[in-house]
Amino acid sequence: MFKNSCFEINPKIKTISERELADYLSNKAIRKLNLVQDDEGGFQVVVSLNWKPGDWYVLTQRGKIRSWVSVDRFLQNIQKNCDLYPIIRVVLREKKPKNPCEDNQRIASDEIKK
Repeated sequence: MFKNSCFEINPKIKTISERELADYLSNKAIRKLNLVQDDEGGFQVVVSLNWKPGDWYVLTQRGKIRSWVSVDRFLQNIQKNCDLYPIIRVVLREKKPKNPCEDNQRIASDEIKK
């Protein structure tokens, strides 16, 4: 769907502003709140609203998908700005298993250069 937080937004993606997120949280209008890890390791907020179907992404004032560096940063922000919020689900990207053969090849090539 998208590669990172600096992409051109697909018009089919449903979005809300950060201000709307705060309003919806204070009015208990959010059914689900998910933090989804992007390709760079940041976390994007995806919410489900009580009265509208689908997933809604949070946009910055500049029109980019809002991404937090870490879950801690997001939690600090939401606790500072909102009194009530729903259960937050965190979705982590699957890490590719490290291939031990690659390390052995790198070590061997380093030894040859010496």
